[in-house]
Amino acid sequence: MLLLAFAIGCGDNGDNDAPPRCGDGVVDSGEQCDDGSANSNTLPDTCRTSCKTPTCGDGVVDNGETCDDGADNSDTDPTACNTDCTMTSMTCGDGVVDAGEQCDDGAANSDTNPDACRTNCKLAKCGDGVMDGGEACDDGAANSNTQANACRTTCALPSCGDGAIDTGEICDDGAANSDSAADACRTSCVLPRCGDGAIDTGETCDEGTANSNTVPNACRTTCTIARCGDGVIDTGESCDNGPANSNTVPGACRTTCAVATCGDGVVDAGETCDNGTANSDTTPNACREACVVADCGDGVVDTGEQCDMGMANSDTQAGACRTTCVPARCGDGVVDTGEQCDDGAQNSDSIAGACRTTCRVAGCGDGILDTGEACDDGAANGDTPDACRATCELPTCGDGIVDSGEQCDLGSGNSNAAGSQCMTTCRGLWKFVSMPDLLSYDVGDVSSLTALVNSTNPFHEQAINLVLDAVAAENPDFVLVAGDLVGGNWHSDADMRQVFGPVTTVADKATALGLAADTYYPQWLARFATRGIPVHAALGDHELGNAPWPASFDRSQLVDEFKAGFAKHMTKAPGGAHRYTNRPVGTPYEDTAYAFKHKNMLVLTVDPFYYEPGANLGDQGTVALDIKADQMTWINQVFTAAAADPEIEYLVVQGHIPVIKPVRFQASTNLGLDNERTSAFWQALASAGVDLYLTGDMHAMSAKNVNGVEQVCHGGPMGTPGLTTVNYLVGSVYPDRMELTLKTIDISYDATNTNKLWQTGATRPLEQLALDTTNGFTNAGSMVIDHTGPTRVYRNRTGYFLPFQEQPPPALLVHLPLDQQTDGKTPNLGLSGQLNRGIISGATSVAGKFGSAIDLVPGQRVVAGSTPISSNWPRTVSLWVKRPAGGTGLITMMTFGRNAGNGTKWDMDIDLDNGGVVELGVASGRTDGVGTTSVTDGNWHHVAMVLPDGMTTIKQVVIYVDGTKITTTSATATAIVTALELADQAASSSLLILGHAANGMTTQQFTGQLDDVAIWSRALDAAGVKAISSLASTSGLAYDAGKVDRLLGAFAAQADITIGNITWSYQASGLTGAAGVVVQPTSGNQYELNLGGGAGFVVH
Repeated sequence: MLLLAFAIGCGDNGDNDAPPRCGDGVVDSGEQCDDGSANSNTLPDTCRTSCKTPTCGDGVVDNGETCDDGADNSDTDPTACNTDCTMTSMTCGDGVVDAGEQCDDGAANSDTNPDACRTNCKLAKCGDGVMDGGEACDDGAANSNTQANACRTTCALPSCGDGAIDTGEICDDGAANSDSAADACRTSCVLPRCGDGAIDTGETCDEGTANSNTVPNACRTTCTIARCGDGVIDTGESCDNGPANSNTVPGACRTTCAVATCGDGVVDAGETCDNGTANSDTTPNACREACVVADCGDGVVDTGEQCDMGMANSDTQAGACRTTCVPARCGDGVVDTGEQCDDGAQNSDSIAGACRTTCRVAGCGDGILDTGEACDDGAANGDTPDACRATCELPTCGDGIVDSGEQCDLGSGNSNAAGSQCMTTCRGLWKFVSMPDLLSYDVGDVSSLTALVNSTNPFHEQAINLVLDAVAAENPDFVLVAGDLVGGNWHSDADMRQVFGPVTTVADKATALGLAADTYYPQWLARFATRGIPVHAALGDHELGNAPWPASFDRSQLVDEFKAGFAKHMTKAPGGAHRYTNRPVGTPYEDTAYAFKHKNMLVLTVDPFYYEPGANLGDQGTVALDIKADQMTWINQVFTAAAADPEIEYLVVQGHIPVIKPVRFQASTNLGLDNERTSAFWQALASAGVDLYLTGDMHAMSAKNVNGVEQVCHGGPMGTPGLTTVNYLVGSVYPDRMELTLKTIDISYDATNTNKLWQTGATRPLEQLALDTTNGFTNAGSMVIDHTGPTRVYRNRTGYFLPFQEQPPPALLVHLPLDQQTDGKTPNLGLSGQLNRGIISGATSVAGKFGSAIDLVPGQRVVAGSTPISSNWPRTVSLWVKRPAGGTGLITMMTFGRNAGNGTKWDMDIDLDNGGVVELGVASGRTDGVGTTSVTDGNWHHVAMVLPDGMTTIKQVVIYVDGTKITTTSATATAIVTALELADQAASSSLLILGHAANGMTTQQFTGQLDDVAIWSRALDAAGVKAISSLASTSGLAYDAGKVDRLLGAFAAQADITIGNITWSYQASGLTGAAGVVVQPTSGNQYELNLGGGAGFVVH
């Protein structure tokens, strides 16, 4: 046993190290049997070639099996051998071809005879181990398509091309064998090779026997394409010396197989350089394309050269590059392009007449003062302010450029004629705006201090922005605000919010008002700053906590603190420096009064609040509304200096308190300066020739001229109930005149919302308001301050510039055509303008005598501002009326004045009880119409009432119906004293009203239609009144009061006039028609109008 184990071990370690395999005659692991070469897949009961024991289903009929068809065994096919290798009922070999048998020759069945029926009754076939007819071989299961030299499975002998490598073959890929495909086994079953004519991997060509190492362009015998460097001169090559080719050896064939040449990068014989492709005739410093070194004169600017024009280089030719390759330059003695001269070293910037070192001929603009020049700053000469002119003349007024000390300069357009934009002294137009009492309330954001309340909202911000945007659009040089910028009740805390801290003690109140000033003033200023508008503000009573200041009120102890809060932001810059140098230094007013000069105007701002702590100075307590001696001394000094300044043409003063009283006022404390027109202040203004005193506080508009000084009171807050407009004044300043225009816009309030915007005090604005953005700002009056003559003249007054409570100039004062109605308003086209525009309440618009009229029933009316004509001043009051018959009592078409005493009103009535005649009621006095002239027949009638010049009683009033004077009687000679407009218009019944009597809205209510209401502040004569009726009713004319007034004005001026497309030619005499009646002759003139004494107009 031990010896056997040793022998096995030696065998394992010997040279025979082939691995175990089936067929080696040894039963190895995984094998059932192994008889070596006796293994057979056709002999019964033998070990199979797979080293498996014979078994049913292996296709061989072994001992005990009656059949075995291998994979064809079936238990379902009755003709098949069963899967247990038995036949069900039929017997193969009985000579009968049973079902499932292909043949059965009985005893002739044979598994060895060619073409015999096999013993399993199957037809002879290739692979059954018998070489039948048509087969070249048949080794049965040994047939193989992969085994070398084996009979193929088609029973064909092995051959080249059958895919198996047989003896004598190197390769065989069967059908893939090819003599042309790259890398394929050839059809002779040999491997591919260079020279077989097919280009295989690693070959770039293969022409078979045509391959050659000497024939040009042939595939080389190494199966590589002919190339430069292979020693054969192929097409495209001019030489090929093989390994001797060189790109560095002079004269050698190049590695590109090109003959050595200039440009190949090798310096050959005859070349001084050769940089190959870098050779260039344009690149500086490059070897040239002719293989010569770069040089001056070759046309290329190389290092050290400034120019090079090649053959064009010249030392004499203008503009040429010089032969030293430097450019032509000023100073080289040659006059080049762009040079006017060049004397070389003789050029000079100091010798008169010399060619300049810039090679320019001496002249204006060279910076040297030559003969005939007044100045010469060289490049600085120009048409800019204060510069030496381009003509070497000094700047002067009239040269079209605004220099220092000039306000304008239109050159030849400068003129001293009236209306000129710039005078010959170079002084011209600019603008300023005045808007006192902006804002009069504390409108600002306090959300950083509290979340409980705020003193602004979108309604107020939108309104303020609209107003200031309109102001900015005027493009003013600055804005003046004569006080009441804020609400100012900062010492109080009406609802205990303590937004600015406690206000229990005076010290608390001082701290609170300081914080409030630091809160509201910066926001107020920012509204102007964001629009780029300089603003100059005056101190108002709101800035001092509001008037009055009784000693018992805490605010009377805080006046200085209030003034300091104002000054900190309004008259001082951040850091405390004064904005204004001209101020009453050393007085209590040095921080609140100031003056400044702007162009041709001096503006002076006064502080009218004299303060004496603890004193009782009158109605206002510790404050007197007065300008005391220390401030007056400074004011007079300012006026004296202004008089000596030739540049100052206008003097404007602003102060919060009106001096001249009375004035219109609404919702105001109606403050006034002590001593009014006799005060030292007003006398100083008059003495200095002040043009304009701008003031506020009244919240209404009015103008007065006393001692030659015009006081304009205007401005007002937004949010106060009853104040329905806000306004500003535009001053257009010319060299010879100042044009003033007052602009206003309507404010509306939500009647259902009485909530108010929070303020520290109890006086608060309505929280909701809106401005009339449809109509925007409209003109409420205008005036011209004329400086053309030796003394100034205030002329062309309209609207609110008509002097308050003074007799207006003779003119068409009121004209309400009643045609245009926007948002319940109808314009006044007369001289008083917006002062007497109509506010329509309920009346409807109907077809009128001219265009549209109004139709009134009881309870409806038109209110057209304040009484336009007062006292016993002459007047003509005209209207058109249409009313049917019927009714009783008196009805009033129009009234003005007020029912306040004998003769104080002017009621134009219709007496329905007396047949519809017109009457005049003046309070305790009445006319009675006599006769049958009725205006209640359903037709349009013209009614006019005239108070002639010098007449003073009702008996002297003349009444006309349709241009004809009617007979009237009056029981008394009641004096006409039509009531003046009251100062406080809101509380007044002194109004111009259509629709009821002056007594009240329910008295003598009118029913009917009215049209074309007009009031002249002069008495028209009978011809003029007749003309109103006649011109209105004449075909082709239909003139309303406005057109009639123009025609009457031309008659007074004895001038022709064109109205529409009709020209009226004045005729001094010879007209024979009835006075005031338009005549239409049957021939000749189209119209004739005799306006008295045969004088009038004709239309040809």
